[in-house]
Amino acid sequence: MHFHLPKPLHGWRAFAGEVGIIVIGVLIALGAEQLVEEAQWHRRGLEAEAAMTKELGEDDGPQAEVRLRLSHCVAAQLDRIERALVAQRDHGGYFSPPTIAAPPFRTWDDNAWRAAVSSGATSHMTTGRMSNWSSAYVFIPDMNEAALRESSDWGDLYRIRLLPSHPSEADREAMLTATGRARHDNDLLTTVSKYFLHWTQRAHVSVPEASMRHELQDQREEMSSC
Repeated sequence: MHFHLPKPLHGWRAFAGEVGIIVIGVLIALGAEQLVEEAQWHRRGLEAEAAMTKELGEDDGPQAEVRLRLSHCVAAQLDRIERALVAQRDHGGYFSPPTIAAPPFRTWDDNAWRAAVSSGATSHMTTGRMSNWSSAYVFIPDMNEAALRESSDWGDLYRIRLLPSHPSEADREAMLTATGRARHDNDLLTTVSKYFLHWTQRAHVSVPEASMRHELQDQREEMSSC
């Protein structure tokens, strides 16, 4: 039995040429589609980095800069509380609570980073760029937790105004313990702020001077003793 393959109307050579043209067209289309997709991811990456630059530079960054500038004032207030409590304990006399002002409570935001990760934009960044951004944002959860603890500890410290002229040993120890916790919070936020600002600079983010001055003025107004 013999099988006869149908011959193309214009011959095999012409047929092969037509197939080749089709293949080349498909490859061109696929390449163009890939270029379009790469361009879209590039645009999304730029948008994500612009949002993170704004978040770090105009929101979190000024708060970190101000923490570094005012940490000594926070520490000085805690020193006054300790001295007053210890002096009354060691020398007797009436207890006179010092005037204090709690550090303003601030949240530390990472909304732009979360959006960049969920959109897939970070997965299309270079390894170095991705590392710089993630290294800056990795401190945000710790800073939020420390800020919440600090707010709670200073809430306890404000009770110092309610102490009697001769505090009990229990009241005194409670105040000294709260002072120690607040000192730890201040030291932690100050140290973490240094590392945070280091990595924001590695991500090529700078804190605008106007944003820093505005945040510094706001916090000084809330901390009248500073």
